[in-house]
Amino acid sequence: MFEYYSLLRILRRKRVFPIAILLLPSKDGLTWETYKETLFDEELLNFRYARVGIRSLLSEIYLQKPDAVAAALAVLMKYRKPRSAEIKLAALRKIIESDLTAGDKLFLIDFVEVYVPTGKLTAATEDDMQKLAELETTWVTRALQEGLEKGLEKGREEGQQEGQHKVLLYFLTVKFGPLPPEFVEKVKKITDEQAIQAIIQQALLTNTLAELKLPAPVDEQ
Repeated sequence: MFEYYSLLRILRRKRVFPIAILLLPSKDGLTWETYKETLFDEELLNFRYARVGIRSLLSEIYLQKPDAVAAALAVLMKYRKPRSAEIKLAALRKIIESDLTAGDKLFLIDFVEVYVPTGKLTAATEDDMQKLAELETTWVTRALQEGLEKGLEKGREEGQQEGQHKVLLYFLTVKFGPLPPEFVEKVKKITDEQAIQAIIQQALLTNTLAELKLPAPVDEQ
């Protein structure tokens, strides 16, 4: 934690509030930890950081807060009732209705899906599952599609395909993390707008970059 803090402090040149979020159970609420360094029997460093045992917090409280990040983290917290589908639905709605950018929303939505995959929900009613299906196939897809279409339109106005590629690579980076250079080069060779939209649809349904199938370049077909 001290190393992370030091790097951020140097890079950002701003004060940093260090918080460690623990996913382990039985780590109650908010506590403070101390890291010390000594040399020649002298104390050189006394670094304190907050530690949050997130699974000991109550999800219903944080879902009431007007904060999309708090809503996303709420899926990791304990529930008064074993209704993980209901909690996930509330978290996704809070994220999608927030004022965050499309990229930030996609990051939080993916976070929720990783920790509470729809296929492994327990104690879910048929109504909850139907609402989740409608949200994931309609609201999420629409939000991403609108972001893509704006980028494509901007690319057309500039008379460049570069704008289209930037939007596509941006969404893929948010979804899968840093992209290999050879993958980026393949994407830049794609010139068909429908193919770009098809890749976005694939990305919504896959968990890893390896599962994504890119169309062959025109000169290779």
